Amino acid sequence: MGCGVADSWTSPALPYLTSPESKIPVLQHQGSWVASLFNVGAIFGYIVYPLFIDRVGRKYSLLILFIPQLLSFILIYVAKSVELLYISRLIGGLGYCAGEIVGYIYIAEIAEKKIRGSLIILEAISYNVGSLIVVTIGAFFSYNKMNLISISLPLLFILIFPFLPESPYFRLKQNRKEEATKILSKLRGLKDPTALEPEINRIKEAIIEGEISKKYAMRKLFENKRHRKALFIVALVKASTAFSGYLAVSSYSQIILGFSGFSLDPKFGTIVLTLIPILFIIPTTPLVDYLGRRWLTLLSALICAVSLFFVGLFFFFKFYLNFADLTVISWVPLVALVIYKISLMGGIYSTSNVLASELFPVEVKSSAFAFISVSREILLFLVNLGFDWSIHSFGIYSVFWMYAVSCLALSLFAFIIMPETKGKNLEEIQVLLD
Repeated sequence: MGCGVADSWTSPALPYLTSPESKIPVLQHQGSWVASLFNVGAIFGYIVYPLFIDRVGRKYSLLILFIPQLLSFILIYVAKSVELLYISRLIGGLGYCAGEIVGYIYIAEIAEKKIRGSLIILEAISYNVGSLIVVTIGAFFSYNKMNLISISLPLLFILIFPFLPESPYFRLKQNRKEEATKILSKLRGLKDPTALEPEINRIKEAIIEGEISKKYAMRKLFENKRHRKALFIVALVKASTAFSGYLAVSSYSQIILGFSGFSLDPKFGTIVLTLIPILFIIPTTPLVDYLGRRWLTLLSALICAVSLFFVGLFFFFKFYLNFADLTVISWVPLVALVIYKISLMGGIYSTSNVLASELFPVEVKSSAFAFISVSREILLFLVNLGFDWSIHSFGIYSVFWMYAVSCLALSLFAFIIMPETKGKNLEEIQVLLD
């Protein structure tokens, strides 16, 4: 939720910061940097977290990352210059994005295989709830009150999360079998330790195999055929989400909806754009374990591409063909973007995180997550930073058409080469990558 707040904070914040009423003078090009420096901070987060996730554990890694998360919003609240906003966004990107990835690893290691996909998608739902919180607060409260309320989310996390257990994988890595068995019995709802012996032994075997080859994890990521294939699949799906423009849509949603001329105020349109996808994503969460990862990825990309095409088509009529009055259909961009976000968050965005959690064995998982996440954030940074420049250089319609083509093409390539991981444990999935 905190990551959703931090990522979407620019949607209500930038219209204020670039307005004459702002107490912090922010120019248009500086606003692009405020939006995109969050992704630069994320790159540092992805580089840093592998250094301590296997030393202090998944749980304490998440607790440590609370510090930059809280600090980022405190700095935003007290900022009197755009430079301090830059610093706060860098720190926030580090804390929230590293925490998000550690969270995916944590969930993949505590969850049963039959519900693992649905649980990981709950993170995507939580992200959207965070986005909804910040755009709603931004619509009804002042800029300073919005920032003050945003500080409460990391505080809520630090009050709740200490009561959750450590990952049984990590406890077994420490040779603390008894504690790992206790944790697993709680997670599985079983009181008989002997019933857990097969799962404990399977996890131990995976850890032993991982420890043997961990020393050369990054090298093995590229040398091993299975790992290369997994890396390519996940990279394609992650690139599909990045080039679909989802972060630009979240960061500049008020500005985009303002171009449409729809009678609904853009700040309230942004609430609709955030709320409705959440209502649809919750009941569609089981689809990842029902349809499977492959078909959900392709179906989602197709719907996203069609939706983005219609957004581009509307702006083409309005700004290129100069149709005088499009009031009757001025709702098209909002409706199309709602459909796009439902499909994206319930499909390729979620399956990309599920696949990243499932396709890599323990010994290269941290390195793989770091490499993929850094690559994705570089793409997101470029897409986000270039949005304002692109719409002025090529027209907003061309930008959305580029998003549509990129999303569909990259997801189609991923669909062709990815195995179906539904219902498989983490060890069986490795065999499918041969």
